[in-house]
Formats: sequence, structure tokens, C-alpha cells
Amino acid sequence: MAADRTKARIFSNTAWLAAGTLVNALIGLYITRALARYLGVADYGLYALAFVYLNFTAVIANFGFDSILLREAARDKEGTDSIVASGIVLKLAFAVPAAAAGALYLAGRDFPPAYTAAVIFLLLSHFVGAFDTYEIVLKARLRAQNVAAASVLSQLLLLGAVLLGRARGWPLEWLIASYVFVRLPRAAFVYLRLRREISLRWRWDPAHARFVLRESAVIGLSGLIWVFYFRVDALMLEWMKGPEAVGQYAAAYKFIELGLLGSGLVMASLAPLLAERWPANPAGFRWIYRETIDYMAMIGALGAGAMAVLAPDLIRTIYAPSFTDAISVLRILSFALITLFMNNAFGHTMVMVGVQGPGFMTTRVLGTVLNVALNLLWIPRWGAYGAAWATVASEIAVLLLSPAFVHRRTGIWPRPWTPLFGAAAVWLSWKAYLAAGGGRVEASWPARLAGCAVLAAALAAFLAAHRRQIGELLLQLRGKSLSPAGNPPIAIP
Repeated sequence: MAADRTKARIFSNTAWLAAGTLVNALIGLYITRALARYLGVADYGLYALAFVYLNFTAVIANFGFDSILLREAARDKEGTDSIVASGIVLKLAFAVPAAAAGALYLAGRDFPPAYTAAVIFLLLSHFVGAFDTYEIVLKARLRAQNVAAASVLSQLLLLGAVLLGRARGWPLEWLIASYVFVRLPRAAFVYLRLRREISLRWRWDPAHARFVLRESAVIGLSGLIWVFYFRVDALMLEWMKGPEAVGQYAAAYKFIELGLLGSGLVMASLAPLLAERWPANPAGFRWIYRETIDYMAMIGALGAGAMAVLAPDLIRTIYAPSFTDAISVLRILSFALITLFMNNAFGHTMVMVGVQGPGFMTTRVLGTVLNVALNLLWIPRWGAYGAAWATVASEIAVLLLSPAFVHRRTGIWPRPWTPLFGAAAVWLSWKAYLAAGGGRVEASWPARLAGCAVLAAALAAFLAAHRRQIGELLLQLRGKSLSPAGNPPIAIP
């Protein structure tokens, strides 16, 4: 009975986090639309670049603390006071070099003084972020409804600031700086909600803080590699081609970020099933692992095909006619979406089977090196298009390497047929789009319908071939099983 209640709480917790994430994504799209149409391509590029700097320095400010603090808060509820104190102090201490590093970098660039000052002020939000430690405790106690509410509140306040700024004619710098003020109410809300759950006292334990710092080191370094891998292209574009190229690229990349968000939500549900079966139930793990790769490949392929076919509609709906170059950039990046979904699945699997050190780190380091090298070669020649192709090539390289690390530990290879089927569906949908008269920046209704019809047919074929497996997986996600305990799922031959 207690196990059933725990499963119900975990399911409810996941549902709240997923709902909050989806609501935030929708609000974020509207914020993006308002900003892009108000600022124009070049200033929108500068706005996006400011948050690239924030992301880079956030890796220093956090340095992997959240993962360790979440683990410790879940394990030791009696030690919450010292966990909170350690998190706040460490984050405040690391916010100093994070903000300083960002300021030093900006001082060496030739941005207007007002823009430089606004971005440096934005970096001060790392100090506010130290108090997100309260949010970690709420997550550990499965109080995701409070976390989701705080996140949505923050997005709504940011939307209000953007709409107010647009109505009042605020300059770019004021819009950037407003983010800091939006973070303050979120931190206060989380603190007050936590105070309703438990009685908090300040208890500083230097030994515990040193333990958190030591445990976080590897995660912090991997986080630095991760953000460098995904964000260095925007920095290099600004260096070589200027803020307008960044604006076009950032407009297209926004949809890839949504794809990453979607892949994370799917894996948040599937990863526990992988963890439960390794190493106790190798046959069950083999089935879940292969099904996971198949589903992630197919979802990524459908998203990639939809982005390629509907790119003109997506860009024009969210952005403005001046973002025409973003249509072709998005079509190039769409080829990376299927690999992004699969790489997310392989990354989670590496963590579940304990090869995150040699596997995850090696693939990301090699992917980052390749990404930087290709950006150096291709951005000077092709601008934002070159950055997009560098992203596609580096994701393919990571995809080719990742299965080998899982195989080395588990002896299992994923099935290649569904990824190949998904890639073929993307290619055929694009060919159908072109054959029906679709153009580079214009899309006719026959072209849209032809491309989407191919994707719908591919989805129908996949669902028909996997109907028993999907039914079994859904039952397992709900904590039930059609098979005797400890035995492989029924779909295994």
C-alpha cells in the first residue's frame, strides 16, 4: 500500500513538472514572438546573446550543486537545514567568479557601454539563483506543484515586463535587465511555500559544504562541456558575422530547444524503467532500452519532418518577415532533431548503467571539439547556415559513438531499423513537399499536405507495428505489468 502511494506521488510529481514545463514553453514562445517583432533581427540577436552569456556563466555559478543537493535532500530529510545552508553559501560564493568572468569577457568586446552594463547586471541574477536551493528541497519532497507554480509565475512576470517594455518603448538594455527583477518574486514564492512545509533554521556545516563541493566537481565540469557544446555556435557567430546572424540563428534554434525540452520530458518517464531493470533484470532492460531508442528515434523523426515542411509557417508565426533566413537555418537544424532525441536517450542510458564518465564525457568532449572546428571552417563561408550544419555533423558524430559505450557495459546493441525508417520518413516528406510545389521560403497548401501526409503514414505504420509494445510500456509506466514479476515483458520473443 505504501509502495502504491509512493508511485502515485512520483507520477503526480512528474505530471506537475511536465505540465509546468509545457505551460512555460507556450508562454516562452509568446515572449519570443513579442521580443522578436519589437526588437528586429539585430537587437533580437543581442538579446539572445545576453542569455547565452548567462548560460555560460551559470555553469560556474551552479557547478553541478543542484544535482548533489537534490540527491542529499531526498536521502536525508533530517539534514535539510545544513543542505540548504551549504547550497546557498556555495552558490553565492561561485556566483562571484561567474559574474566576474562574464564581466571580464564583455570588457574585451566592442559592445556599446549601455549593452555591456545591462548584461553585467543580468549576470547578477546568479546571486538570486543561490536561493533556488529552496526549490531543490521542494523537488526532493515531491512537491512539484509548488515548483511548477513558481516557474510559471516567473514566466508570467517576464511576459508582463516584455509587454510593458514594448508599450512604453523600452530600449534593449532595459528589457535585458528586467530579468533580474523577475527572478526575485520567484525566489520569495519558493521560500514561502517551503516554510509552509517545514520549519527552516540556518545551520552551517563546513564539512557538509566541502562534501557537496567535492561531489559536484565532475558534474560541474561536464555541465561546462555541455553548455559549450550547445552554445558556442552563437558566440562564434557573433565574433565572425555580428548580431544579425545571431538573431537569425537564435530564431531557428528556439525550436530545437523546444525539441530538447520534449525529449527531456519523454526520458524523464522512461529513465526510471531503465534504472529499475539494470542490472537485476537484463532481459527486461534489453527490451526497455531498445523500445526507448525506437520511440525516441520516431518522435524525433516526426518532429524533424514537421520542422522541415512547416518551417516557413513556424518562423513567420512566431517571428517576422525580416527573419526569412531563419527558415533555411531551421530546415538544416531539423536534420539534427532525430539525433538529438536519440542522443538524449543514449545519455540517460549511460547514466543508468554507470558509464556516464567514460561514455557521456567522451562523446560530449569529442562532439564539442568537432563542433568548434567545423564552426571555424564553415561560419566564415556560410554564416548561420554553416553553424547549423556544424550542429548537425557534431550530433551525428555523437550518435555514432554513443551506442558503443552502452554495449561495452551491457552487451546490447539498439535496433537500427526504426531510426533508419524515421530518417527515410523525413527524407520522403521533404521530397513530397518539393514535388508538390513547396519552395525555400514559401509553402503552398498542397506542399504542406503532401509532406505531412507522408509523416502521418509513417506514424501510422510505426504504431501498427508497435501496438503491443506500446501497450505494455504504458502499463509499466503506470506501475503495472502484464508479465510475472521479474520476467521479461510479454513483447520479447
